[in-house]
Amino acid sequence: IPTYLNLLHFDSFIGFKLLKNLNTKHYEPGVTKKEVADLLHFVVVGGGPTGIEFGGELYDFITEDMARLYPDFMNLVTMTVYDVAPEILGSFDASLREYATKKFMRKGINICTNRHVIEVREHEIIVEEEGEVPYGMLVWATGDNP
Repeated sequence: IPTYLNLLHFDSFIGFKLLKNLNTKHYEPGVTKKEVADLLHFVVVGGGPTGIEFGGELYDFITEDMARLYPDFMNLVTMTVYDVAPEILGSFDASLREYATKKFMRKGINICTNRHVIEVREHEIIVEEEGEVPYGMLVWATGDNP
């Protein structure tokens, strides 16, 4: 059953953002590898069902579709899921939480729980426990309650 994340609009928006980040920084003189890696850091804030589904779909899009166009950049791509709770998918059964966590870890997706995102800036988030974290694209999937 297709989800709303599989719509063409999703692929087009994410692809456009990724291409923009790659083309903007990679071809400018004097751009460091770290600056490119920062632009290729994808952050999902929220470890509930929406954030985890989005993170999985985004990972698949990057590794299956974008990797064919930009194979040289794939070693710079990172993805991190931040959540304030002690585990992702907190409202689900423990076996499902464990399965999702292991699957993300095997794929190289960083899961940072017990983290408080206290500010979002244009190219970085401020995490109370870590400080400034640069990103190229951020998805907020936590809801609107503080």
